[in-house]
Amino acid sequence: MTIQNLAALAALTGFNLSASEAAGSIDSKVTVCIEGGYPVLLSRPKNLVSEMFAAIDVEIDWRWRSCPADAIHITLQLLTSPSQEPGALAYAMPYEGTHIVIFYDRVQKTVGPSRVPALMAHVIAHEIAHILEGVSRHSKTGLMKAHWSDKDYLDMAWKPLPFAPEDVILIHHGLEQRSKRNNRCGSISRTSQ
Repeated sequence: MTIQNLAALAALTGFNLSASEAAGSIDSKVTVCIEGGYPVLLSRPKNLVSEMFAAIDVEIDWRWRSCPADAIHITLQLLTSPSQEPGALAYAMPYEGTHIVIFYDRVQKTVGPSRVPALMAHVIAHEIAHILEGVSRHSKTGLMKAHWSDKDYLDMAWKPLPFAPEDVILIHHGLEQRSKRNNRCGSISRTSQ
């Protein structure tokens, strides 16, 4: 996304804060629920995902049970049909805003066993970012690229791929929108009781 496109997006949405200003003015905590009960497969990846988001001032609250309705729900799929989203490692539903499916078997086949946790973390972070941004788009560089290269796979084993600046802005804008939506829903439900 070019700077001009980003500026136009910010103007259209009324979002004119920098990412650091946005982080301080909104609730930057996101609840992510893992469905399917595979905590062993995700212990290392979830820590890496938390670190990746902490770098942009977003806190991930991981849950295995007691998930609020507005949480992001991740389903791990262990056996994926070749006809389901061919070539994809996962998919998110950014316009729906809560569901992600990770094709764990495809992640395992993409890299060697020692690199699976790092790739899994990048796949999860990429899909969470889609949900938080609320749009289906990709960046030219970093974590939100549409297709990672062999070099990217090698790099992510040593250090997380970064979010592009436009993704940081879109994520914080998305958090602001989620917060407004949740506050409106909370107000409606309190007055209806």
